[in-house]
Amino acid sequence: MKERLVVLALLLSSALQAQIVNMEEQRIVTNTTGWAGELKFGLTTSKEVQQVLNLITENQLQYKTKKDLYLIRLNSKILKTNANTMTDNTFIHFRYNRKFSDLLRLEAFTQWQHNRITGIKRRYLIGAGPRFKVLETKNFNSYIGLLGMYEYELEYSPEASIIPLQVIRSSNYTSFTWRILPNIKLINTTYYQPRPDLLNDYRVFSQASLQFGITKRLSFEFGGWYLFDNVPAPGVPKKTYAIENFLKWKF
Repeated sequence: MKERLVVLALLLSSALQAQIVNMEEQRIVTNTTGWAGELKFGLTTSKEVQQVLNLITENQLQYKTKKDLYLIRLNSKILKTNANTMTDNTFIHFRYNRKFSDLLRLEAFTQWQHNRITGIKRRYLIGAGPRFKVLETKNFNSYIGLLGMYEYELEYSPEASIIPLQVIRSSNYTSFTWRILPNIKLINTTYYQPRPDLLNDYRVFSQASLQFGITKRLSFEFGGWYLFDNVPAPGVPKKTYAIENFLKWKF
């Protein structure tokens, strides 16, 4: 009963996602095989094209075996801008991991997304590549990923070409998790996504969060993200950012 009251009291807290979806932070760490899931709720503000108020729900489910990890995530947001207009941002992401050794894994993923605020009418991604464990201790671990991906993007902007953008990108990331105390941990992930055929077209995205365990299943997260897109959609700024806070329930 106490946990339910905390959920209701903090329901209006949460986060905004950027154009790059950080799945590193969404992995559910568990030492057992089988099913696991998370629910997130919240409300926050961010600066993209304009100041935005966000009501968000996130649903995630994963299945783990000794060597395989299957993860699916659905994110839906209702966005209210400072012009008092309402719009939406939705994406669904599926990711598969195959463990070859303690240091090496293979990742593959696909994603669908749309976001009116950043001018994305439809965006499809598919990619794959290796993931390496760099360091692991009792309270600290870090990874790097070197992936390639195909990106299809159709923009809302009337200035944009009616021909959708179709490119190949390198999607590289580094991440770490530091358990500061038994119920407190810091997570950071940074992505670098250039086009090999046009190196001036790149994105840098960094996200950090401090997570506080309230109970075994309930936790609170505070953090933020920063995105620099050197070639954004017409009318969209190169720099966008947000301060986030989440309430998360594990099952």
